[in-house]
Amino acid sequence: MCSTCGCASGELRIEGVSSGHAHHSHHPSHDHHHDHSHAHSHGLPFAARRLVDIEMDVLAKNNHIAAHNREHFAEAGILALNLVSSPGSGKTTLLTSTLTRLAPYFDCAVIEGDQQTTNDADRIRATGVPAIQVNTGKGCHLDAQMVHDALHQLSPNNNSLLFIENVGNLVCPASFDLGELHKVAVLSVTEGEDKPLKYPHMFAASRLMILNKIDLLPYVSFDVESCIANARQVNPQIEVIQLSATTGEGMDQWLHWLEQQRCDREALIGCWVLIHVGFALSRLDEHEALDTLAALHAMEEVEADVALFLGAGESSAEKPMQIMEVCGGHTHAIFKFGLDKLLPPQLEFIHGPGCPVCVLPMGRIDACCEIAAHDGVIFCTFGDALRVPGKQGSLLQARERGADVRVVYSPLDALKLARENPQSQVVFFALGFETTLPVTAVTLQQARREGLNNFTVFCQHISLMPTLRSLLQQEDVRIDAFLAPGHVSMVTGTAPYHFINEEFGKPLVISGFEPLDMLQSVLMLVEQVCEASCKTENQYRRVVPQEGNLLAQEAMREVFRLSGSSEWRGLGIIEDSGISLSRAYATFDAEIRFRPQAQPVADDPRSRCGEVLTGRCKPHECPLFGTGCTPHNAFGALMVSSEGACAAWYQYRHQETAAQETTTEGVEQDE
Repeated sequence: MCSTCGCASGELRIEGVSSGHAHHSHHPSHDHHHDHSHAHSHGLPFAARRLVDIEMDVLAKNNHIAAHNREHFAEAGILALNLVSSPGSGKTTLLTSTLTRLAPYFDCAVIEGDQQTTNDADRIRATGVPAIQVNTGKGCHLDAQMVHDALHQLSPNNNSLLFIENVGNLVCPASFDLGELHKVAVLSVTEGEDKPLKYPHMFAASRLMILNKIDLLPYVSFDVESCIANARQVNPQIEVIQLSATTGEGMDQWLHWLEQQRCDREALIGCWVLIHVGFALSRLDEHEALDTLAALHAMEEVEADVALFLGAGESSAEKPMQIMEVCGGHTHAIFKFGLDKLLPPQLEFIHGPGCPVCVLPMGRIDACCEIAAHDGVIFCTFGDALRVPGKQGSLLQARERGADVRVVYSPLDALKLARENPQSQVVFFALGFETTLPVTAVTLQQARREGLNNFTVFCQHISLMPTLRSLLQQEDVRIDAFLAPGHVSMVTGTAPYHFINEEFGKPLVISGFEPLDMLQSVLMLVEQVCEASCKTENQYRRVVPQEGNLLAQEAMREVFRLSGSSEWRGLGIIEDSGISLSRAYATFDAEIRFRPQAQPVADDPRSRCGEVLTGRCKPHECPLFGTGCTPHNAFGALMVSSEGACAAWYQYRHQETAAQETTTEGVEQDE
């Protein structure tokens, strides 16, 4: 039975699960259905203290199972949302409208809760999305055990979006955690605007309130502003979206909100990859994974094919074919898995400018420190930019001097800080290539919708393509082929690389990040060279669409503009690589608001970062490597970020290099 209202489950039924008389999971021994030879109230037959004891016991058991559900969701990368409302709010119509828009892009699944019938689950399944019906009988809400059992029966794919449509009830679902990330309260304009005050626990527990059926506002007496004010009286942090699931008005804002929840769970490099706008989500499916023996066999085949093709070509160990990877993730994988040692000596990797942190100019770091030093400023940065040295020190040192510098995992974390600290100016250090542009754009769009005037970004976004052009124009840099970054390409698509083929005659392959991805990509490049062909190929087709992420590109065009030249540490000024905020978003530009002094700072001549980035030298050939420059005391930016070539070499090759140098010195002494 439910300790909140005393309801019993009656005949609990989950589609596909055969059972006799299933009791409500949180009090299975209680038989609420028995004949009575005496008259009594069907209210709760317990003393108040006994009722409190039962309620605590019920919720404790439920919370334990909810924690298990949450752990399962985290392991599987599932984003679970619990939709709650009164009956008739339009939850199911909202879901079908949402799923129609989402299903073409990534996996969704639905758990439907109702006392009787499979009508709602049937409506969901008609969209092509898998759904399972939970009939609670006389129960007035779902609980964690029901969701657990339904989840195992439904078996949603990893990295999917799971909607849980709760039983229509604004009382009991507030108390029962299902393991979801957020509760979403749906309220239609045909209900009273005082609903949040009548059912405060539900709206206090919800992250978002959706005002549905706004197409009916001309025909009903409903005060939208009063409703929102009532909701925020109960929950000052609640977000509000107004929409009509029937006409589609406001649905884009709801879809953007869903995307933000994915961005909040943004640590996605690995089994799945997020493109920050438009739900263009792809992943490495489990059925695509190879076991260890198959992987070893495949590596041997690729290595043999590469050796065969190179044997017929012009490359040699003295003049190897030079392949530049322009992604820090690729550089890290090369060293981690020893891919350069798996391949013949006629192949050489050049570690290009694929890590945005590694090319941060010293003057820009100094400007960040200057802004962070202002009174009332909360300066937010990604962790790997914290220790990048400027002429006046790093952001970490600025924090030690008293600046309020905080590490965040997403610009949405910084936006949340701006909401929570209206008396402070929150500045987000926005940096990265095209990969991170969309999530910054989404954040600024949301800040604009909310009218936040205490949130700005210090924009250090840069475009990768002009830098590749600049490298190819340098006479003393020899690049025979490119491994292009999968993450950037998911946003941009394949077309931006065509100039490399058409103007410079260089082959290019967009590659994934697993060892087999990269080996296959190398093979594709070698085949092109040996066949005297030159084109852009997409090895990472399971993730990268040819056209890229169109909605991400749309958001980027709205929020950003190309702003001419930009300085790259170690490379100098790169034409057409700078990115700044568009005129419509200029009010969110921290440089306009704080006007830090322009601080052009020349690179220290002792550092050879620029030569490493262009392939003129290897990391260990820099005189500072391993002595004056280490990951714990970085002199150059390539050693700060874990994806920098110097940091990767130090982590995976330093001991080996040091041992070789010691052996060489010993031999020279013997001679």
